[in-house]
Amino acid sequence: MKYSRFLHSPKYAFTLVEIMFTVFIIGILLSVAVPNFIQARRQAVRKSCISNLHKIDWAKDAYIMDNHLYLDAEPTPAQLYPDNGTGYLRSVPTCNSGGVYTINPGNQFPVCSNGATEQHIIGGD
Repeated sequence: MKYSRFLHSPKYAFTLVEIMFTVFIIGILLSVAVPNFIQARRQAVRKSCISNLHKIDWAKDAYIMDNHLYLDAEPTPAQLYPDNGTGYLRSVPTCNSGGVYTINPGNQFPVCSNGATEQHIIGGD
């Protein structure tokens, strides 16, 4: 038991002040990092929603041109993405933030019930 006196020596232990200071520094780092992660998530969800709106707008325009319809025609969701996957979109786009997409007539941008519009891509938000 030659080394047993070193295991219990106060010289090798952390003091309460050192532990509290470490916790304080970690708390400051988290208070800076967490809001940035939250903001990045919101931006990713918004960009995903706008991307879906862009796909809906493209499919709507393609449907109107292929069927020689007037620009103010409003295709139904069943015409853009039928159940068998042969439509202009392979699947029904879903909003990651729980919104519902409205297709609108051909001369208007599609919108999401959470406030995003495909116009953000063109108009520059």
